[in-house]
Amino acid sequence: MTRMFDDLDIKILRELREDSKQSYKKLAEKLKTHPNTLMQRIKKLEANKVIKKYSIEADYKKLGLEFRAVVMLRTKGIKVTTPRDFANIVKMPQVISLYGTAGSYDAIAILEVKNMEEMTDVVGKIQDMPGVLRTTTYLVLSTYKNASDYNPFK
Repeated sequence: MTRMFDDLDIKILRELREDSKQSYKKLAEKLKTHPNTLMQRIKKLEANKVIKKYSIEADYKKLGLEFRAVVMLRTKGIKVTTPRDFANIVKMPQVISLYGTAGSYDAIAILEVKNMEEMTDVVGKIQDMPGVLRTTTYLVLSTYKNASDYNPFK
């Protein structure tokens, strides 16, 4: 069942996507609505699981994580539609995203690591997991847009 959202809901989502830390008062002023109306709308968006969580965007380089890599996985006996088949990869702290895919590869993992030694270690652990036939790893040289920059409400 699809719930329709009005312009105010979309404006709220756009503003929270840009800065979820701003106060209700400031946001209500921006959107020219009463703070109580704003709070009710946000609570409804949360209750309907449209807003799933609030999070931060960390600067990984400042935390000492100098390398990002994209690891393409070919598998056998692992279903991309079965999350538990990828549970060991998901649990790895260096894996920031994991996608089940269609096409030449069955999954794509995005890694953030401190150095090449850690990269080699993590990729080796992924390669040793049951059901992983082969990996192809790409080192990211430049990032032009992050998923956190995506805002479909603009």
